[in-house]
Parts: sequence; structure tokens; C-alpha cells
Amino acid sequence: MTGVCSSGRCEAGWKGNDCQTACTNGEFGPDCTGTCHCASGDFVCDVRTGVCSGGGCEAGWKGNYCQTACTPGEFGPDCTGTCHCTDGDSVCDVMTGVCSSGGCEAGWEGNNCQTVCSQGEFGPDCTGTCHCASGDSVCDIRTGVCSSGGCEAGWKGNNCQTACMPGEFGPGCTSTCHCANGPAACNKTTGACTGDCHDLWTGDSCQIPTATVSYEDLFTEEEGCFFGDSSDHIIAYNDTDVDECARRCLQGYGSYDGVNPPCLSFNHRPAGSPEGGSARCWLSSSDKDRAVSPGSEWDSWPDRNYYQMQGTGECIFLIILVVNDEF
Repeated sequence: MTGVCSSGRCEAGWKGNDCQTACTNGEFGPDCTGTCHCASGDFVCDVRTGVCSGGGCEAGWKGNYCQTACTPGEFGPDCTGTCHCTDGDSVCDVMTGVCSSGGCEAGWEGNNCQTVCSQGEFGPDCTGTCHCASGDSVCDIRTGVCSSGGCEAGWKGNNCQTACMPGEFGPGCTSTCHCANGPAACNKTTGACTGDCHDLWTGDSCQIPTATVSYEDLFTEEEGCFFGDSSDHIIAYNDTDVDECARRCLQGYGSYDGVNPPCLSFNHRPAGSPEGGSARCWLSSSDKDRAVSPGSEWDSWPDRNYYQMQGTGECIFLIILVVNDEF
């Protein structure tokens, strides 16, 4: 008598030619071909079924018998962890949650991307810094967008990650600097100037117009004069009134530093003029008018006013006579 099973297989929990050898720790099932996946170790694994008597499934496995591998996006004991990898679930280790590439997705940080961004942080691996006027609590940890209050002083943009341009300051960069030493001398948070305020302005942040000096004291208006799109053109600005246009000519704004080249005159189109469009300002390094250039930009030039810095050359009127379509 041999004890060999005629069916060729041992019952669950046994193995060997004559099915007289019990499964060792970590094995279970018929012929002991199953592998246990118990979080508390092999000794809690039922040699017949693979069920863990305590502790649940080890990392990377789930199910009644801990024989089902975690699906993409899951990890850890019983697959209860959620992956947060920038490059997707496929790079997430089913046991640890560690991302093999790309780091953590927006809103998460840490070795296995399981730590939520702290207040004031956002983005992939929480490397972004929030700039919300109403504080860090209103900052979206994924995008950095402020749910209320807008951007804090010195910052602008959809998620408040763009620093104010030279010449801008304050919350959302909505205020204009008035520094005698140009835009670079302006504190982007407060508007305070390194040096003095421009002649037209006073106050701690140079935001109070002076009562004694205006653009009219510094520029002479020459109706009918204009300049064309010549090499003397510096820059143009939309939605700018004549006072602000004069200030930008004198001290610069944005990409123009007010020095290179020096602004000596400007054209201004008031809002609601027959030419149409918003108020617009053109700066020029010329001290006199220039010939008109063809095209829609200059078709209605009489609706603009020319302002020449006092002490420079006189405006030269340009008259073009058209006779029988010939000059």
C-alpha cells in the first residue's frame, strides 16, 4: 500500500508523492501550490485556503484569500492606498506607492506621494508657493488658484505666479509706480521708491498726485502734429489716459525703462474719439513730428493729440496735398 492518490493530486494543505507532507509556512492549497500573502506573516495563513487569520493581506494584494494583485492606481496592504504619480498609475509601485518616474502629482509630496501639500504649497511635489491676498487657506493645492481675494501684493495671473512687471505693484499688480529713478526703483509690493517720487507724485508709495506739477507743465500740446511708425517709435500702450501717458514717457513702464531711448514726445488718442477704440498712447524718441505711414493705424491721425516735451525742438507741421490722386 503506497498512499498515492489515483487522481494525481493531494488535497489542500498537503503535498508529496503520497500526500503525507503538510504544506510549509507560506504555502497553501492542493499540492501546496498556492503562495500566501498575509500582512502578519506566513504563520497566520490557512494551509488549506490561504485565508489570513489576522492582519489582512500584505502590500500589493487584496481579496478574501489575498490572491488578487492590486489594480493600477492601488497599492499597499489590501490595496487600500491610492497612487498619486504625475506619470500615471503605471509607474506606481503596488507595494509601496513610490513613483518610479515623474514624481508626485499636483497636490501631493513625500517619498510615496501620500502627504497632502501644506498650506502655502501647491503643484507637483508641492514645489509651488501660493500668493493669495486672503491667505494660504484659499489657495488650491493643485493649481495655486486663489478661491477668493485675488493675488497678494507683487503678484498677478490666473494662479498668482507671475511677478509684477517693472512699473507695476500691489495686489494683482494693478497699481502703477511713480518713481523718479524709473520702474526698477519701485518696490513691487508697496510701490515705495528707491530714491524720490516722480515730480508729478508724492506720498510714501508715490501715489498722491502733486497739486503744483502736472503733465501740462512739462509737455506742450501741438494739435495737428503727429508722428508716424518710424524708427523713433518706442512703444504703445492701450487704456492709458494722457496723464499716465506723460508719466510713462518721463519715467518708463513695463519693458521700457524711460532712459533707453529717452522719450521726447508722445501721441495720445482719447477714448471715444472718431478713430474708435480705447484710449491709446504712443511714445517717441523724436522731438518733432514725422511723416504719416500708410495704413489703418494712421488714417484718422487728426483725432490724436501730439505732446512735445518742453525745451526740445519745435513741432514741424506736415501738409500733404493730394491732387488727382498724385502727390
